[in-house]
Amino acid sequence: MLAEKQIPFQAVWVDIEQGDNLQPSYLALNPKAEVPVLVHEVDGEKRVITQSTVICEYLEDCFSDRPLFPLEPAERALARSWALRVDMGIHVPHTAAITFTIGMREPLLAMLDTPEKKAAYLEAIKDPVNLEVRVQMLEQGFESPYFYQALKAFDELFQIMQAQLEQTRWLAGDSFSYADIVIAPYIKRCLLLDLQNMLAPYAKILPWYESLTRRESWQTEIAAKDAGFVARFRAASEGAWQRVEPLLTR
Repeated sequence: MLAEKQIPFQAVWVDIEQGDNLQPSYLALNPKAEVPVLVHEVDGEKRVITQSTVICEYLEDCFSDRPLFPLEPAERALARSWALRVDMGIHVPHTAAITFTIGMREPLLAMLDTPEKKAAYLEAIKDPVNLEVRVQMLEQGFESPYFYQALKAFDELFQIMQAQLEQTRWLAGDSFSYADIVIAPYIKRCLLLDLQNMLAPYAKILPWYESLTRRESWQTEIAAKDAGFVARFRAASEGAWQRVEPLLTR
């Protein structure tokens, strides 16, 4: 959203896999240990804004010369409904569940090779929902009820996206908007985690995503900068579909 609005900014990478988000300096910004965090300095005052939806709305309010929220009230409400869907479960616990199970569980188990290390890692997680998800992911992996629920939640999201994209070019109408920005990371995450076959029944989603990834903002701020992240996740998720497919037929 920063790039779409052409707002100059400095990005600081927070490596969740290495526990950067659990360090005291980061927890001072966001006690829930979630990313992202926006630090906006105005007249010498540092404003700390957390939660992706709140950050996006804050940026829209502060930098309104390049609006990304639809102007038409019904489309604006629709855009907000996509963000609400993310906040009501797609991000946590569902994306957390599939990400930790497929992309991070094995490296974490290798890193947390003593009871003391595991206890210290879990003690640093202050949000109770995140804590419960990670405990289950570490202990049960693909067999965790959280993982199965996450797969079902994503399939429901894909159904709703397909229905909307059969009516409009973008998720909140025929113009690119905030709605597309808030949903795109979750499609990207599914593709990184070897879940692309889940999209097969939904013919409109990949063309929508490909149109989005051709935008200059995506090319300069995401595609050009996260190659290492993409490579790690793809390596970790190789063969995941063989474990996931049987769960979808339950």
